[in-house]
Amino acid sequence: MKFYIGSGLQNAPQVRQLAQLLKAAGWEHTYDWTASLHTPLSLDTLRTMGEREFQGVKDADVVITDVWTSMGQEEERQKREAAFAGYCVDEQLMAQAKPDAMVQHCLPAHRGEEITEEVFEANAQYIFEEAENRLHAQKAVLVKTMGGLQDK
Repeated sequence: MKFYIGSGLQNAPQVRQLAQLLKAAGWEHTYDWTASLHTPLSLDTLRTMGEREFQGVKDADVVITDVWTSMGQEEERQKREAAFAGYCVDEQLMAQAKPDAMVQHCLPAHRGEEITEEVFEANAQYIFEEAENRLHAQKAVLVKTMGGLQDK
């Protein structure tokens, strides 16, 4: 089971896709992602969802987080920090997950905000592997947009 904590700008599509798959498989969840697939998610919506589902970390295999303030949202930084205070992925939160649970973060991380230094370092191998995998996907997009590979 995966559980996402934080603002959804970067990871919302993944979380929405997971929610759709779970719903199709007959699993219930309390937030209807399918109704909001093409609707921008507001900070208030994400915060409300988090308050309702925060206990979802219990027995999670994977906990995913992201920065609270993404590029272009700098003017909302203080509001976002206040809204997400208490949602930091820390040792206390991870104690609710499975003992071998991993943390993923799409980077860059603001250690001490959405994730503590200790949790980040304990999961660095997974966090950087995710970033490396994204690099290969981005290289494939570049190859495709630049006309593909040329036979020589």
